[in-house]
Amino acid sequence: LLFFVEFAAFGQLVPLQLMSIVMDILNVFVSSYHDNLGEWLQFLLLRLLHKSGIEILPTQPLNMALKAVRTTFRPELQLIAICKNIQDPIQTPPVKVKGATLNYLHELLQGMEQGASLSRDEVRAAVHKIFQWMEDPKNVSIKVACERVIYDFFSLNTADFSTILSSYPPQWREFAYSLLKKNKPRSVRNEQNHALQTLQQMVSEGSLTTWEENFKPIILHIFNVLAVNDITLKRSALKLLTKICVAQATKFYDLAEMTLFKVLDSISEEENPQLLNVADECLRTLATHFPLHVVIRATKPIINDNRVGPALKMLTRLIESLDVEELTARLPEIAPGVVNCYSNPQSSVRKSTVFCLVAMVNKLGREPVNPYLAPLSNSKVSFITFSDCSTHKLKLLFTLVTVGLFY
Repeated sequence: LLFFVEFAAFGQLVPLQLMSIVMDILNVFVSSYHDNLGEWLQFLLLRLLHKSGIEILPTQPLNMALKAVRTTFRPELQLIAICKNIQDPIQTPPVKVKGATLNYLHELLQGMEQGASLSRDEVRAAVHKIFQWMEDPKNVSIKVACERVIYDFFSLNTADFSTILSSYPPQWREFAYSLLKKNKPRSVRNEQNHALQTLQQMVSEGSLTTWEENFKPIILHIFNVLAVNDITLKRSALKLLTKICVAQATKFYDLAEMTLFKVLDSISEEENPQLLNVADECLRTLATHFPLHVVIRATKPIINDNRVGPALKMLTRLIESLDVEELTARLPEIAPGVVNCYSNPQSSVRKSTVFCLVAMVNKLGREPVNPYLAPLSNSKVSFITFSDCSTHKLKLLFTLVTVGLFY
């Protein structure tokens, strides 16, 4: 604990390489054990966003830490945590920190499920505070960010947000409705999204019974939607594809490999965390429902391109689902490419590589995997071993890192 206190005290003097290593560890903690770290979320976001706001040029490790939080914790939990921080009367953040918080909230709201509930006192209080920020002449630099977030709330759940607005002064209500009118989305896009969501519901309920004539047209339409640069439509298409895979996996046949490529291509340059979460879930489902040889054949050629991150996550889920004999037989095909990814310049890819290798070790033990780890340095092998230690120890170190780095 003393080490992390000292580390925080000299935070500005810490070498970037050391900061990057510590952030990598933090990313591993958050990604692996977020289900057990919910009580830390509000505090963690408060410190990360404060640091992001006061930095003249936020570092890549800091941005990666924020991305790790966005992509792992449930959006609903993040929303409540952010709203609590915004409306906290004890907090008096500088304007730039307010801006960083609003930008994070904007990305979060854009990625949330349409119609998500806003009926929470924390949301009501936070929106009230945002209106106050917008009216304060000292906050002129974040007025646009405030307007954007208000519109995001309105678009996410118009009914709930209208109820919230009903308790506010008339001028605030009029302003919010003017934003909605000015930014009203195109009806064609809304109709497409509604159609995709209706199909999701039908597949879930089992009420879509005409699969023989409709399967391929629906899948090809999903492929077309995935090629469009629209986060909302992509998210709906991926959710529909996931449900179809669970319900009708045997009908994919010769479309299986193409389906994997289409999903991976759709997110190869994507940064929206909520869309990436939906895509990861879709890929995990495909990996466990498609034939094993198809998944491995599709993964091998992309292990060195910009689709490698999602592919590694898919491969990790596949490894976790295989029995020992199957994985042992396929290890020579899988392990060398995964090990090569450990030298990837992107921190997120290295993190996914660690998870994938740990999944192999968990399933088979160290001895069968060791020969494939030979090209790695001792420090990298040690990090794999460290990542495989108990949840309790990781939570303890997460506590130390969080307290030490962000105070």
